[in-house]
Amino acid sequence: MKLYLMIKTHNVTGKKYLCKKQAETDVDAIKYTGSGLRWKPHLKEFGKNFTTEILFVCPIENKKEFKNIAVDYSYKLNILSDPNWMNMILEDGGGGSTSETNGSKGKKWIYKDEQRKSVCQNVLQEYLSNGWNLGFPEKFKKLISENRKGKPAHNKGKQLKLPHEYTSRIYKKKYNQKKYTREMRSLTSKECLNRPDVLLKFKQPRKPPITAKNVTTNEIKTLGRRQWHDVHQIDYRKLLKGYTSKGWKMVVVPGLEPGTSPL
Repeated sequence: MKLYLMIKTHNVTGKKYLCKKQAETDVDAIKYTGSGLRWKPHLKEFGKNFTTEILFVCPIENKKEFKNIAVDYSYKLNILSDPNWMNMILEDGGGGSTSETNGSKGKKWIYKDEQRKSVCQNVLQEYLSNGWNLGFPEKFKKLISENRKGKPAHNKGKQLKLPHEYTSRIYKKKYNQKKYTREMRSLTSKECLNRPDVLLKFKQPRKPPITAKNVTTNEIKTLGRRQWHDVHQIDYRKLLKGYTSKGWKMVVVPGLEPGTSPL
């Protein structure tokens, strides 16, 4: 596996997008369309008609080197200030933007004719200037109202079920409460999570790691299932069934024989 730093340029609008992709070959990297919150809607509106320029390639183990080069290119190309670029954050080889950086907090519903969508604050003004309106169309409001007529509220009669020890008379007397407020439920939840037996369960792995051997290089690795899948792109389900996935095969150990699926 290798890390690719690429520029995607839309052939119709000329907009650009700096992105990274983890792939085995150049062909797989070029097929990647990009996952930016502004770039994806742009492709949906104007079509997936773009060209790809590969700037840098390195082994997946050199993540630190890749990050430094990606950040350097981000500043060099001025991807955050230049309006021709669709990036919303610096490209550093990480997992993408978060709610704090991509403006997804406080999304607003907008509509235009029969279309409606939820958009971020940083692109809201752009939509409003193109004829979109805030809120929901009256036709849609009527449909919601008619659909909900005669139906009880989704949370009617539902209450948070607390463990028996927190509903006992002793506990109620201690806090002098007959009904639990939101603050009380929060308090009891925190107390549950801080109990030693609960903390111990969180520390223990839910499923045992998998030991596999590369049939070509004879290299042996013991990794968790998420690591096999996310980092090495290996189908751990095939490994557990005794099959080979991308040159790796599970090493038979007691309790993890092929064909079994331990929980």
